[in-house]
Amino acid sequence: MFGNKKDKNDRLHQLVAIVKSHRPNSISQAELARKLSVGRSTVLKDLGILEQQSLYLVEDSDGNLSYPDWLD
Repeated sequence: MFGNKKDKNDRLHQLVAIVKSHRPNSISQAELARKLSVGRSTVLKDLGILEQQSLYLVEDSDGNLSYPDWLD
């Protein structure tokens, strides 16, 4: 609705790049939101979009995200 698809696609690519850059560690959704300058609700929506695109990030029991090695 607000913004445009290019901004969203850029943010999705940034999200994945940030999570990948933290390997082998994970990153919290809150920290990811801070780095992207968006709210946590936007991060959650973006994670849903990535999942629909069959790009699955690993979420641990604390809600932290990591990029699985098998996706490379």
